Amino acid sequence: MAALPYMQLYIADYLADTMHLSTEEHGAYLLLMFNYWQTGRAIPKSRLAKIARLDNERWIPVEESLSEFFIDNGEEWIHERIEQDLASVHAKLEQRSAAGKASVAKRKANKTMKVERESNVCSTLVESSLERNANGNSTNKDKNKNKDLKELKDPPKS
Repeated sequence: MAALPYMQLYIADYLADTMHLSTEEHGAYLLLMFNYWQTGRAIPKSRLAKIARLDNERWIPVEESLSEFFIDNGEEWIHERIEQDLASVHAKLEQRSAAGKASVAKRKANKTMKVERESNVCSTLVESSLERNANGNSTNKDKNKNKDLKELKDPPKS
């Protein structure tokens, strides 16, 4: 996984927990936390001194001080607070990813429906289907079609 772009550092909590550390121990602890965050996993014990940028002679007393902040499972150091923060960030990323995928699917469905609506136009208009093409043949069989009805009822008197 790519490194996450940020890490929350709870300053008040950090200072409350680390006031007893020396400057060297603070630096080593921060480097270990940063590496933990960047990699997203527990730190192998064989790499602790190297990540803290301390030689073996200096690492031994620092390790003793920093071990209180980590869980030692025999092979790795695990930091509970960072594990919780990583889980929270991953859950948010998953939620945002799912929301993005749902948004894309909805836009795609809307686009498909729009195309279907546009292509579902009748080939003939309703008005034109009710009209007849004039062929010149009248369907009116009444020969007196141009005469006034009144004239037809009252024959002329002579």
